[in-house]
Formats: sequence, C-alpha cells, structure tokens
Amino acid sequence: MEKKIEILFSLVVKSIKYNYLTVIKLLLLLSKMQDYPIETLPTWIITSNHFKDFRELYPEEVVFPCLENVMADAASISIESYDDIDRIIRADYILGYSEQTMVEIFKNVNDFWMLNPNSAPVRLPDKDNTWLGMQIRELLECDDRCLIMNCMKLNYVPLFKYKVQTDNTAIQDAQSYSSVYNLLYYAVNNNNIEILEAGIEAGCVPQTGNLLKASYEKKCLPITKILLERRSNNYHITREVLDVASSEGSLEQLIYTIDWMNRHQQTGFINFSPKIAAKNVENFRYLYENGYLVIEMPQQLLGESVVRGLPLENIQMIEEITKISVKEIVPTDIYTGNNIFDAFIFRGAFKNNNIDLYNYLRANGFRVTEEVIGELRKKPSNFSLGLIKKHIEEDKEKQ
Repeated sequence: MEKKIEILFSLVVKSIKYNYLTVIKLLLLLSKMQDYPIETLPTWIITSNHFKDFRELYPEEVVFPCLENVMADAASISIESYDDIDRIIRADYILGYSEQTMVEIFKNVNDFWMLNPNSAPVRLPDKDNTWLGMQIRELLECDDRCLIMNCMKLNYVPLFKYKVQTDNTAIQDAQSYSSVYNLLYYAVNNNNIEILEAGIEAGCVPQTGNLLKASYEKKCLPITKILLERRSNNYHITREVLDVASSEGSLEQLIYTIDWMNRHQQTGFINFSPKIAAKNVENFRYLYENGYLVIEMPQQLLGESVVRGLPLENIQMIEEITKISVKEIVPTDIYTGNNIFDAFIFRGAFKNNNIDLYNYLRANGFRVTEEVIGELRKKPSNFSLGLIKKHIEEDKEKQ
C-alpha cells in the first residue's frame, strides 16, 4: 500500500499543473491501482520515464503498481483509429514514453494515415498537449517538405529522428526546400541545443560562420561551443563573425571565442573593430582592457557613435576610455554658425528614439536649430515637433 501511495503521489504532482479536479480524480482512483508483474510489461512501459523513476525507488520489486485505466491506455501502441491516438497520448501523459517508443508511434501514425481508410477525415490532437501529442499533431498537419525545418524550430528531436530514419533523402529535401537558410539555423535561432546536436549527428552540414553569428545574436554560449567544437578542420573565424561576437554576443561567448582561436592557432586572426564593438559596453571594455582593441582615432570613434545614436551609456564609456568629451567632436566655432552639423549630430538620437543622448548633447553645448526638424523623419515616441520647436527657441536665446 505504501508503494501505491508513493506512485500515486508522483502522478498527482504531474497533474497538478492542470487543475485541482484532476488531482481529486486521481485520489479517487487509488482503489483502482493494481500490481502488474514486471516481467509481463511491454517494452514501451519498461522504457518509460515513470517506470524508470519507480525502478530507482524499488530496484528489487517484481510488480509495478499502476492505475488500471493507465495500463489499459498503454496496452498497445498500434493504431487503427484516432481513438487509439488519443489513448496513446493519455498513456504518455502519465508514463512519459521514451524517445525510441515515440519514433515507433510516429511510424504507426504515418502507416495509419497512409494505409487505413479510416484515417479520413484527419482529426488532429489538441494543440495544448503532451510532448508526444504535439509532435503527432505536427506529423499529421505538416507538409513533408517542411517537417524537418519545423522540428528544428520546435526542438522536436524524436520526430526528427523518426523522419531521418524512415526517409534517406529527408535532410537533403528539407534543405532544398529551405534554400534561404541552413537547416541548423532554425535550431540555433530558437536556442534548441538538443535538435542542433541531433541534426549534426544525422548529417546536417553546419555553415559555421552564419550559425555562429546567430548564436551570438541569441547569446547562447552552449550553442557557440557546439558549433566551434564541431566545425570543419579548416574553418577559420572571420572578421565578420568577430564583429557580431563583439557587438551582439555575451561576454562569456566573446571570451570563449578568443580562447578557442588561441587554442587553434588562429591568434593572428583576432582583430576587432572599435566602431562595431562600441555597441556592447561590457565587451568593449573587456577588449580594450585586454589589448584586443586599438583606438587610433578616438575623436572620430566618438563622433560616429553619437551620429549612430548609441545609448548614452556607450557614449559615456567611450568618453571615459578615450579621455575625449563629446564637446571635442567639432571645432569650438561650431556653436556659432554651423547649423548643418548641429542638425546632423542629433540624427542618431531621433532614429533610435534616444532622448537621453539628445538631452546629453544639448547639455554639452549642441544647439537645436531649424535644420534639426529635417532630421525628425519618423515620429519617435520620446520626441514631438512641439518639443523640438520649444528647444529651438530656447537655444536661440543662448546664442
């Protein structure tokens, strides 16, 4: 009885995320829990997550306590109707079928759809379903040409493995269909580590440079590590990739990439652009402090960063490191007559809706003139024409 209560409690924990009525129903089913000889259980139950958890608790037990209705649902993984699919999904909800069992189920679902006249009209499982149920829905709903691509997007590893095991040209066909991006891009772009590894093992060829850039943009260090450790032997990290690493990647990714290059005799290719790295405060500081950045024209760097509309934090970081103020971007007589430059200097602030930079430039002596209105090409939420006109009048009075 103690084992049955413990097993039931684990089922309650699995169900509690749905609603309390489910929990009450499970408690009422305690009397319907039976002992089933382990030696008689089919492979799909023996390999299920629930049975493995039970076996860890009771390694010497010869019977498996389980609810009668669960065992009835798990009696078979054969499919002759959509009711069978519903039954299998219900069993998976409690038992948690293994990856290999899922692959077998997908085969049975596909055979049912292709060979059994009762498969029409198609009845899809609910969208809000178990991990198995969602993949069955994808298998029944998705065109074969985009199935692998969707597996990459959704991290459907079992469904992906089913497809490549049963179709020798699946990867090639999917890559032809997805001609814009490498198939693995969809895994990288969604931070799906498991399907990325499964894809590489199945023969998807990674375009390392493009995928690395996507991993930096997603700030996913584990994927960056996988791509670099499984790259082709002659792969060299390019300046273009390093630009994305420095501007978009996390500091941990940047440090790992530099370390990888040092370990693989690519030290001579370590070359970063101050202008590009300036987008990332943390990375810029690290590169500068460790000698990877040489700022030959600090005033130009600061000026370009202002015109690009970088965040005020980035501008002040450049000022701190280079010991140059925004006031030094232009000659001192700029404040008296060069209205065109005064307008141009605010362009990035307007473009990026950066009111902090705008106010900082005004506080450091840049005038808002009539020409500035021409730079207000959008309607950024932090600005309005009325506000600009007010500042034009204020700055006229300061002359």
